[in-house]
Amino acid sequence: MNFIRPFALSGLFLCAAWQAKAEPAADAPELVTVARAFDGGTAISPYLLGAQYTFFASPVKKLLNSPAIVKSWTDLPVKMVRFPGGTWADHYIWDRPENSYFVAGATAKSVVNVDEFLDNARKIGAEPIIQVSANSKGGHVGNLNPTKLEDYKAAAKWAAGWVYDINIKKKRGVKYWEIGNEVWIWFKPEEYARLVVEYSKAMKQVDPSIKILACGLSSEVGPYSATWLNFSETDPDWKPRKDLINKADEWTQALLTIAKDHADYIAPHPYLSATKDNRDARSKYLATTAKIDASTALRGQQEYIRKSGSKVRLALTEWVTNFGDSVPGSNSWSKDLYFYTHGNGINAGYYFGRILEGADVTDIAVIHSLEDIELLWYWPRKELASGAPVFHPIYKAMQLWGANLGTRALLRKNEQTPQLTLEGKSCPATFTYASEDKTHVYFVAINVDPDAAHELQLKFVDTVKIQAKARMMVLSAPSISANNFDSWEGEKKPESAITTTEATRNAQGVWTLSLPAASMTALKISK
Repeated sequence: MNFIRPFALSGLFLCAAWQAKAEPAADAPELVTVARAFDGGTAISPYLLGAQYTFFASPVKKLLNSPAIVKSWTDLPVKMVRFPGGTWADHYIWDRPENSYFVAGATAKSVVNVDEFLDNARKIGAEPIIQVSANSKGGHVGNLNPTKLEDYKAAAKWAAGWVYDINIKKKRGVKYWEIGNEVWIWFKPEEYARLVVEYSKAMKQVDPSIKILACGLSSEVGPYSATWLNFSETDPDWKPRKDLINKADEWTQALLTIAKDHADYIAPHPYLSATKDNRDARSKYLATTAKIDASTALRGQQEYIRKSGSKVRLALTEWVTNFGDSVPGSNSWSKDLYFYTHGNGINAGYYFGRILEGADVTDIAVIHSLEDIELLWYWPRKELASGAPVFHPIYKAMQLWGANLGTRALLRKNEQTPQLTLEGKSCPATFTYASEDKTHVYFVAINVDPDAAHELQLKFVDTVKIQAKARMMVLSAPSISANNFDSWEGEKKPESAITTTEATRNAQGVWTLSLPAASMTALKISK
């Protein structure tokens, strides 16, 4: 029997269209056979269930300290949190927070500080990542000249001081340290690779046990003009950074050669979004689903690492579907924003499945906007959140994964997979994933078809005992446009929700599952 390896794709067709028509359900249902991996299977890191933890100064962000949010992240469960959180890493002065760059006229006193962050990480049960600035050599933001080795060394010494403060002086034991955030906006590949070398040497001299995450790149970016960088008064050779373009392969190759043995992880941000900005939930859902099926940037980075033979692993320190809609701040924003709809929840759950297919080379994945969604952050100009978590579709999708994901991937064979027809091209209407731990087998099926339910027959081979206790969880909604957010002042409408049922049955037979349109179904079965 030919089984799909844990990192292989269950569908190999590229979906690239804006309108779709679902084919009628096939006479014969899809058959999925799950078996134990003969070589022990691919290990699944718990740190794939990660979330941003943004420090910056906002009254709503302070709610990250609230018991309600701590509990919701524990329940997911979030297993890794990242601080100061994205862009703000390069604007944060760890030993002089009053010199950091803040928004909304806030002060250093109103931030979530590093000690609060670490305390909450431990309460949640999550491993912390701390990001050190690649934009400062100490004291002020933006004083690191990307062309000067002496600036690299000064910045590295300053960053090493934070490692000393956290791990030696305070004995907090932070293992994962990331150098900057999306620095390809102003660094060239060889420059950043040399910076990583200096940081890694200085930081690991303080604590040899730490792991270094270097900023990665999963696609071509630019042109960027970093006009805020200006060293003309101190550097006679300085040339303004204009129209900088960086390419993924060149960036990764510099890290694997110049920074070889100094970076433990490469950290790209493979965001995935619909390419047209429209407010129609169906069109956006289908366009996003098509891009997830291809997953070009994500798969490209996974394959590059596999073929390199390097011991370096991937850390996707930011990812989400349709990020452009994730932080409601524009004047055109409304409660119908796509980010809060059921369709985007299914998108995110499906994309996380693609991330899991790369578990052989990926240890860390951090979803970007979980805290924004839960806190109903309305940008600096209007903060009306009550602080109660909003169990929106993306949270629900990740909660379903979190409750149904083992420690090792299982083999699976898919036959008669139903297809969606997108302008004459086909892509799978369903996605499946199977895993196990010491006590349970887990199976997740996602029906991406927005119009039709599909039947699936599931057979287990040498994985569970005859009489098994099973729990089934189904994430569904009345439609892909169902919205869990009502209004700033009103009640939250849980239109996208998980239902749970339990039973005891003969696990050696064929299980028949009916997958609702645009849904996620998960089984947890005792061995």
